[in-house]
Order: sequence, then structure tokens, then C-alpha cells
Amino acid sequence: MAKKEREDLFALLITTSHNPSHFLRRVSKLLSFSLPLSKRMNRGSLSLKEIKNLCWNMGINKLLIVQGSKKIDSISLSCYDFIQSPNQFDVNAKLENFNFPRKGEKETRVDCNYISVEYPLDIPISLKEHIQNFVNPLLGQTTSKQTNSTLKIKFSDYSNGNLHGEVVRTVPNNGTPLYSFVINIMQEVE
Repeated sequence: MAKKEREDLFALLITTSHNPSHFLRRVSKLLSFSLPLSKRMNRGSLSLKEIKNLCWNMGINKLLIVQGSKKIDSISLSCYDFIQSPNQFDVNAKLENFNFPRKGEKETRVDCNYISVEYPLDIPISLKEHIQNFVNPLLGQTTSKQTNSTLKIKFSDYSNGNLHGEVVRTVPNNGTPLYSFVINIMQEVE
């Protein structure tokens, strides 16, 4: 497949803040492997405006910027959905309990082309719609290449404005979590 044709398949661009730590690079790599139709890019010295222009030129409508803090297991995500709004949605997320793929072990490899999402019953409808709109292009997408890994995003609990859950690899390891998360309510930034 030609390079231009493959670029057209991407729906989400994942990048980091300037000068990311080794841990942050590993997390962004894990996110890109666990979210189908995503492309990871080293940010370098690109400004936010340049990244938005790059997304526009490549036809990518979703942008996820992974930023780290001094704590090794805490990151924040800035999400952009250019179809819904040109503005940013701030998502404060704490990711933990990582199961990074181990080099040379095929059973730990993450190669996903299908994900599904489970929501708790008590989640507000507006929050569910925001999440659904953001991940919609990534759901149910299959390619001609078959994989051994299907992932499920399981939102298990909604309390005090926080969503708790985990990303689980369902095949072949029967429910092995890749990471768990706590997400604060998303707010649109003008």
C-alpha cells in the first residue's frame, strides 16, 4: 500500500509535549498500539498551531497530546476533536498498573485493530456522548490484516466526577489489563 493511502487511514494523531521523558514516550507508544487507526508522531519543536495544521493537511480529525508530570504514573491528556469544535478538551487522567509489552515475547505484543467500550449505568449522557464522539472512528474498524488482540475500554465506575476503568486485552490473554485509569470530567477550553 502506498504511503499516502496508509496516511488516509488514520483518524487519531498521538504526540507528546516538548522533550518528553522516556516513560512518557513508552506511554504514548502503548496508546498508539492500543488505539486502532492512530498514528504516533514525535513532536520535536512543533508548536500547537503547526500540529493542528499538520492534522488538517493529513485529514486527521482527532488529536491527543500526552503530557507528563513529575510523578511517574500520572499523565494529562489534551484532546482535540476538529469535527465537533476547534477547541481543546482538557482531560486529566492518571494512568497506572501498566503492562508494557516485553521485548521478544509475542504473547505480550499489542497489535489491535478492534476495540469496544463498556460504560457504567450511572454515567451522565452528555459525558458518554463526548467519549463516544471522540472514540467513534476507532470503534469497530477492521483491516484485512487479522490480529490476535482485541481490546475493550471498560469504564467501571463513575463517582465524584471521575471515571474509573481499564483497557483490557481480551484475546489471547483472557482479560489481561494493559493499564487502568482515572479520568476527571472533561472541560472545553476556549
